[in-house]
Amino acid sequence: MIDLDGFNLVNDNHGHEAGDKLLIAIAGRLLTATGKSDTVARIGGDEFAVIVAVDDDIGVDEVRELLCSCWTEPFDLSVVVTKSGASIGSALFLADGIDAETLLAVADSRMYELKRSRR
Repeated sequence: MIDLDGFNLVNDNHGHEAGDKLLIAIAGRLLTATGKSDTVARIGGDEFAVIVAVDDDIGVDEVRELLCSCWTEPFDLSVVVTKSGASIGSALFLADGIDAETLLAVADSRMYELKRSRR
């Protein structure tokens, strides 16, 4: 699970068109960073889910690093060039749950723990 950091500031300061451009740019970077068999989906608002097949926590860490690299370069939103950040929470099938609902809940909880710890 991925939640954008400071997304509302983009909407508030530069308008919803800039916010939409940021979401489109992030989706493009996530799709480029992941493989053809992976899934990238916008859950709603400024949240995305990425489903990637990995075998263990090391694989989860590798995917997290790959996803974090999507935010290293600024985003050109026409009205402003801005940096953005994200909070990423993960869950591993079997270790954290066996069904999609549980895995999403665990990843979502971890994502918000990280977001709270950064405030």
